[in-house]
Amino acid sequence: MNLEDKTKRLAGSLSTLGSALVAFSGGTDSTLLLKMCMENVQGRVVAATAISPLHKEARHATGIAEQMGAELKRLNVPVMENPAFRMNPPNRCYLCKHTIFQGMLDLAKREGLETVMEGSIVDDLDEFRPGRRALAHLEILSPLIEAGFTKSDVRELSSIMGLVTAQRPSGTCLATRFPYGVELTEEWLTRVGDAEEVIRGFVDGQVRVRAKGYDASVEVGKPQVATLTEPETMRKIRDGLTELGFVNVVVDPEGYRSGSMDEDLSQEELNAALRGVENP
Repeated sequence: MNLEDKTKRLAGSLSTLGSALVAFSGGTDSTLLLKMCMENVQGRVVAATAISPLHKEARHATGIAEQMGAELKRLNVPVMENPAFRMNPPNRCYLCKHTIFQGMLDLAKREGLETVMEGSIVDDLDEFRPGRRALAHLEILSPLIEAGFTKSDVRELSSIMGLVTAQRPSGTCLATRFPYGVELTEEWLTRVGDAEEVIRGFVDGQVRVRAKGYDASVEVGKPQVATLTEPETMRKIRDGLTELGFVNVVVDPEGYRSGSMDEDLSQEELNAALRGVENP
């Protein structure tokens, strides 16, 4: 199926809806979904952005929504209040998504909106995503998957539609920067987020700072590794991250890899996490 056919399929499915709440991060996928909803859903469309210590892009999402002329609701989600989540188990994503999207469902009910949807794409089905089981439990719609959209499709259509997020790097919540089993705290989430801002002062594109104790492993796109490891640049990066509390700082020579923390899990642990938890 080509992009034109996928776009028609997406528009057709959205046009059957009377109203919708779109989980909105301001990223490439959710921005395209929001735009398509605004153009095709019959009635009211509301964008909802999750607010928590895990999500650093709320301000960006607000700006994008305003630029699009979208109605935006900011939803405070108490995921850090869950002791099971803070212990950072392999099914962490399930626990987080369940909390967030239960909040989205409650918000949609209060606002009288027909359905809740989110922007997962076909590429996500090939990755370790325990959170997708939570979406299934709560009956959250994923229209981009249903229409067959890949990341390249999303970027191409976003460019055609003139969306500023067309080439925006993918983002994930800050919990993904820590090894499983390491307790998550607001202090460390803030430290890692600030460290990534330091790195973005030197390179564009994907940036991750993986924290293993007080050691920081920096992941950037493979072409940017040489830029960061230039001696003077490396000195500045080490100085910046040391000020934040890190002791050792290295640049991962393999570059950015989605879900690199998952590499330490056994197949049994991966399978158990994907089975989810019925009562988080």
